[in-house]
Amino acid sequence: RVENLAQNLIERVKYLGPNARIEASVVGHTDIVGSDERNAELSLERAKKEYENLINGLMTLLDFQTLDQLEKWLEEHRVTINYEGRSYREPMAVSRFEEGYWKRELVGDNTLPEGRLVNRRVVLEIKTVTE
Repeated sequence: RVENLAQNLIERVKYLGPNARIEASVVGHTDIVGSDERNAELSLERAKKEYENLINGLMTLLDFQTLDQLEKWLEEHRVTINYEGRSYREPMAVSRFEEGYWKRELVGDNTLPEGRLVNRRVVLEIKTVTE
């Protein structure tokens, strides 16, 4: 899973070339169960773990032996990667087009066990800025 994300990120960098900047963020989420403080910590821990997995995946795919090599490659290709925790404040939702309008549907309803399950997640958000 993470290797696939790392490979996609590398391919995007190569495809976009030097006129683009990529900002990637690994974002951890939680359900609403527990204290605000614990959810903030947990979401950050989740994000950090997957961030580290992504970094390791990039190093493996690029055949780098040191973190310095990866940092140099990221800088040369104008890529930044960070991680953050957003706690329970962004329950999972999807948008779908219905009857001529975009409708937002809550999938991660924290009042339901199934909703809480999907809210315990980590997402890779990638923003591409072309110049």
